[in-house]
Amino acid sequence: MRVAVTRSTKSDEKFANYLDWLHNADASVECITISHERGNLSEMELCNGLLLTGGGDVHPKFFGKDDVYHHTEDVDEKRDAFEFSAVRCALDRRIPVLGICRGLQVANVFLGGSLHLDLAAEGFDSHISNKEHKSHEIILERNSMLGDLTGASNGEVNSYHHQAASIPGSVLKVSARSADGVIEAMEWDTMLLRSFLLLVQWHPERMSGRENKFSKNIAQKFLEAVHKTQTT
Repeated sequence: MRVAVTRSTKSDEKFANYLDWLHNADASVECITISHERGNLSEMELCNGLLLTGGGDVHPKFFGKDDVYHHTEDVDEKRDAFEFSAVRCALDRRIPVLGICRGLQVANVFLGGSLHLDLAAEGFDSHISNKEHKSHEIILERNSMLGDLTGASNGEVNSYHHQAASIPGSVLKVSARSADGVIEAMEWDTMLLRSFLLLVQWHPERMSGRENKFSKNIAQKFLEAVHKTQTT
């Protein structure tokens, strides 16, 4: 089975974390790196799933806030447009989608949602630190896929983001929030005739323990869905 993985960062080490994380869950998975620099969106046709990785901010013009561009960091409009096309392709083909950090934000904006441009400036507790590791509690919503796959009602996750979803896309529902109310995970509002989609704001590929249910279980569930897509 093949998973398309968006090229996330200038750091090869951080990007390798995503690939190692998937291989740790299933050594047989083949990861296909896609990016606007490579111009290889067509390789999505060979893949059975899409992983949207972290990175810089989505340009605010895509959700009607072009006048506050100064609040953003490391914006790359070409990457935005490329990844919107990748999401469109995945949804058209009904293959599983997993969004991590920026990946949540990209999918949410594509589906009509909006973002908080700077959480600290908008009155939320800081969700990012200059230290190596920052974490906080999340509270899971009842009757959510995320709750089912983790078997938890709350938990501790890492935190490396200054933006987050503000208004969810109309076809999404919130499945977890932090204690200060920031959206930490989203999924389809209903699974009717839809493939797997899970969007998380934390970095499961960088959790301190790979056996953590908010890391391992997410990778396993995503790849199980990818495998089912491959065999149907």
